Amino acid sequence: MADESKKNMLLLSGSRAAGNLPEGEKPGFLDFAEPWIAEFFAPMVAAGKPVLFVPYARPGGTTEEAYFKTVQDRLAEMGIATVCAPAAGLTEADLMHVGGIFIGGGHTYTLLHKLQQNGALELIRQKIEEGLPYMGSSAGTIIACPTIKTTNDMPGPAHDVIDLKALGLIGAQLNCHYMDDSMHDPKHQGETRDTRLREFCAFNPATPVLGLYEGQALRIRGGQTILLTSERARGTKPPVFLGSKREEIECEIGVPKDVSAVLEVKKPLLQKKSPGPRL
Repeated sequence: MADESKKNMLLLSGSRAAGNLPEGEKPGFLDFAEPWIAEFFAPMVAAGKPVLFVPYARPGGTTEEAYFKTVQDRLAEMGIATVCAPAAGLTEADLMHVGGIFIGGGHTYTLLHKLQQNGALELIRQKIEEGLPYMGSSAGTIIACPTIKTTNDMPGPAHDVIDLKALGLIGAQLNCHYMDDSMHDPKHQGETRDTRLREFCAFNPATPVLGLYEGQALRIRGGQTILLTSERARGTKPPVFLGSKREEIECEIGVPKDVSAVLEVKKPLLQKKSPGPRL
């Protein structure tokens, strides 16, 4: 059984956040999360170890090489060295001399598909459970969940991914880039994000789902889960869906919030067996 006390993770809802930005100003890549990232990777920077970036999610037509270059340049501005995961897939040797792993956002099915194909999923899970620091963003955050069933992505080219099971490093499901009902065009007649998440919970009543606004993140140390909210967050009341219930978590910008108990998976109640007939 894995030692929960060794887990060390930073899970970003996404890599950009535009909350509270002046009109017309575009959010920078990882800007809102820079203080969190710098603190998270500080021990490995001090130890002279690089971060291994996994570019397999490949957002919107970007090559893995171009994606890595973007991340490499941005993290270098924070004083963090990076190396790229091989295109052919990860092996034990690739993780021997790195201080942590960062899996970026993009297309969740493509990411999971490649990790399953090259056998890296179990390797990554094992290393993180042994204490290797892990940072995820968007798709890289979703795969920390038991499954990728609460991603916003469509299957796309990875249509043959039958097994949606992911790393299972946390017990709850997450929905990144969460949008509450006020963010939807009122003229739109399709399903809202809340509707979709309620539908998931109807089929999975014991699994909590947290909607993470852009500009928010989870910081996990052992068995403790802290919710972080930046000044660029698009909302400060992220919802947790469980069964038929929807409850909001009251957050303050810059104030960490312990949500460990909120995200516990609830065990279904066992039905009492009726006593058999007396003989």
